[in-house]
Amino acid sequence: MNDILIWYAISCLMGWLALPFTFTIFRHLPDRGYAFSKPIGLLTVSLLIWWVGNLQLVPFNSLMCWLAVVALGILSGILLLVGRRRLCPEMLQWFGQRHNWKIIVTTELIFLAGFAFIINLRSFFPALNQSEKFFDYGFINAIASSPTLPPPDPWFGGQPMNYYYGGEFLMGVMSKLSRTNPSTGYNIAMGLVYGMAIVACFGLASNLIGLAHGQKRAAIGGGLLGAAFLMVLGNLYPLRQILQNGFLPFGNPDFPLQVGWPASARMIYDPMPDGRKLDILTEYPIYSYLNGDLHAHLLDAPFVTLVLGYALNLVVAPARWVLARPHWREIGRFLPAGMLVGALYFINGGDFPTYFLLTLVLLALAEILRGGGWWAITGRVAFQLVGIGLAMYLVYLFYLTSFSGMLRGIPLPDVANVPVIGFMSRFVGWISWPRTLLAEFVQMFGLFLLPLLTFYALKIGQIWREEKVATPKPLPTWAEWGVRLGGLLLLAMGILGWVARTVPDFAAKNITLTSAILPIICISAASWTLWPRAWKELRQRPRLACEAMAGLLSLAIGPVLQFELLGPAAFLLYFSTRLAWRELKATLKNKTELELSVSNSALAKPALGQASSENLPAHPVWLAHVDIFVLVGVALAGGLTLFCELFYVRDIYTNRFNTMFKFWYQLWVLFGFAGAYTTWRVFRWATLLSTATLKNAPTKTSSLSNSAFPFGTKSLAGLFRWLPSQPQLEDGMTSDRFLFTPSSSATFEPNTPAKTADVTTTRPKIKTQGWWRWPWLGLLAGLMLVATAVPTLAYWQATNHYSNRQDLNGEIWYEQTMPAEYKAMLWLRDYAQQDAARRGIVLEANGMNYSWAARISTYTGLPTVVGWPFHELQWRGNLPDLTIWEAWLDMDRIYETTDVGKAQELLQKHAVRYVFVGQVENGSRSLYSDNRDFKKFSPQALAKFALFMTPIYSDPANNVFIYASQP
Repeated sequence: MNDILIWYAISCLMGWLALPFTFTIFRHLPDRGYAFSKPIGLLTVSLLIWWVGNLQLVPFNSLMCWLAVVALGILSGILLLVGRRRLCPEMLQWFGQRHNWKIIVTTELIFLAGFAFIINLRSFFPALNQSEKFFDYGFINAIASSPTLPPPDPWFGGQPMNYYYGGEFLMGVMSKLSRTNPSTGYNIAMGLVYGMAIVACFGLASNLIGLAHGQKRAAIGGGLLGAAFLMVLGNLYPLRQILQNGFLPFGNPDFPLQVGWPASARMIYDPMPDGRKLDILTEYPIYSYLNGDLHAHLLDAPFVTLVLGYALNLVVAPARWVLARPHWREIGRFLPAGMLVGALYFINGGDFPTYFLLTLVLLALAEILRGGGWWAITGRVAFQLVGIGLAMYLVYLFYLTSFSGMLRGIPLPDVANVPVIGFMSRFVGWISWPRTLLAEFVQMFGLFLLPLLTFYALKIGQIWREEKVATPKPLPTWAEWGVRLGGLLLLAMGILGWVARTVPDFAAKNITLTSAILPIICISAASWTLWPRAWKELRQRPRLACEAMAGLLSLAIGPVLQFELLGPAAFLLYFSTRLAWRELKATLKNKTELELSVSNSALAKPALGQASSENLPAHPVWLAHVDIFVLVGVALAGGLTLFCELFYVRDIYTNRFNTMFKFWYQLWVLFGFAGAYTTWRVFRWATLLSTATLKNAPTKTSSLSNSAFPFGTKSLAGLFRWLPSQPQLEDGMTSDRFLFTPSSSATFEPNTPAKTADVTTTRPKIKTQGWWRWPWLGLLAGLMLVATAVPTLAYWQATNHYSNRQDLNGEIWYEQTMPAEYKAMLWLRDYAQQDAARRGIVLEANGMNYSWAARISTYTGLPTVVGWPFHELQWRGNLPDLTIWEAWLDMDRIYETTDVGKAQELLQKHAVRYVFVGQVENGSRSLYSDNRDFKKFSPQALAKFALFMTPIYSDPANNVFIYASQP
């Protein structure tokens, strides 16, 4: 319990010390980055340790780590001192606002709840001996026990790690700060990472909604929804179980459903051309924490959200030079960008390209929104891109200069000499087998797609009204009858297809959408062609008609090409890009008019304590900015979906296992925050319309009618009547009842109605959605209920109904399984930790991946010759495969030979200092939990080590020994 409290206190301390940094970095967000303070504090402290440790100035120990925490406090004090005229008053004012304390309390409660929830879960199965836990714990333990930096690779002869191990480094720093045994710290770290991730997701979602005219309650509620979407809820795989198998009987202990949570992340298979069916891993956050692997994608979750928050801050920043001015004094402002974006490369290299590209695109759009010529915009973007790149290289210099890459590049003989294609084919392969089913995609992301597609439908409805052209000439009679005949044929094809294929498939519980796609397309197209008014409306909107036909065609072609996601992914990519560009053009077009209405408004005059009118931004409507941010994220998600259906990254796997694992995790993040935001936008659709909607809106209330707006919205006159009296100040914006004030950069103040010549002093009540709102909310609630199956039922069932609580010590299994060997391991670990000069390579019996091989190096922190071979093959793209395999085979050769000379030669070749003869090596225990594949080294072969090495640990009763070449 003391260790848990210490970890919690340290994380809070670093978060509070980092507040001046977050207030500076995220100064244009409503919460000023408060939700991001803990990961920023931990990252800053760790980077200070990283630099000092790599310079070899002081040892990498607990004292050094605490000095870095003190240094963070000093740097924060300097920042406050330098910004005493601006930063200090802003912080005091922000903390002085009562509603901000609601944000603070909510944030801290969410962090504490998430931290406690996962630690409680880990207390029921703390063992670190399955799946990837050996690897994750081995790296953390190696870092926590290492007296120097860079840390050695525990699974490759003590050479530096060649992996994105930044997340393990952060947890190793926490272990040194708390002086916790890493085997216990691993399980506490699971809670810490989850707490930081869920609170960062809360912060991102609440900032999105807060910036988009959200009231304080809406911002908090939307933040909770975002945290739930991203970090609490699971996918819709339980719905598939219900449709196929129904519910369990009421008396069953697992009523209503035995959740197959492992299958929910392995529901997709690649049917290879040779007949094999290879499974694909599609994890999602709440599954990852139940699985318990503290892997890079899990460790990176808080920092991915940090980068998204930083990108949002760029989009809404009021200054033309979003990051800095071209002056040497502004160089320091690039460091936060380099630190945050570069952290993704350090913690999880697979996330870096995606979110770096997203940041770059949003940075370019932010500069376009600030105005200027295209050459000027291009120059500013290029200048800032170079600045971020240099800052990132500087901050992570020691890592970037030592990391040699993990992809080895396998040439394909057929295209090896083709320019560009030959080079790309070394790293990316073409998918020539059937791809993901649409039903599988919906099972994974359906919860997010419902609000997202509803939002797109409402947006397209706006375009439908605005892009109407003159009525074309009527069709000849024969053409009209031809259209109707075609509609009848389509209707017949749809009905026959539904009866012949879809109904039998569903009756057989074949839960796929393949057989339903063609009937849906045919019936949809028939409805338009048979309805005369619809056909006329389509002819008046030729662009939308062409887009609809292209969409239906791609949806129909997909199943024929065994590429069902072609249509949906292309739709997301195309319409997200189109809507974002439309918002951008509309914002720029209305810029002058909106600036004029702000300058003429009585509310444009700053109140007492607010910033002067010189700080008014160029763009009063921020709702469009936030929409653009979300739409760009969804466009990127659509592009990633297409990439995963066309290509796979060529690594040690011959299918999409790693490709889907990494990129679909990113899709979960992108769709998740977009789903949370669009849920709120759909819910508030009638009262919040962005710039693109306003551009063609009537200026007189008498010209508004119900027919001009969808779904029965009536009282929109008041929205446009009150628009001139709602200025958007520098660091905030208006809402229905509250105004963000520029002095606090994101605080709410009551919006006092102003009396002007053409604006009334009372705001009319605005009605929201019509009848469709409640069925839609009911459907969303139903999907959310299904998505709670994993965090509720699956967690309940996996822990045996939360019974048999153990401890947080991940070594318990080791002590129970191999008690004699465990004592020897503890002795060796303590012996090496007493003096840094005693560290060295330890030899143990080799084994394959996902066994208990490399158990001694994993639990002592000392390096072995080779750990899990396929992991090292994957990490070291710069080495030939034989180099790793030969070293791995030498490990058993040393044990099995009776030739002393050969043994000595191999030990010297691999610089082995300790030889461990435990229960695996003496043949009394297997490397596998099912007791298969015992090692069979002869007693004579094991006894030879005593002839030329010094026994430093002896347990003759159990035949367990440790030998040293130099004690």
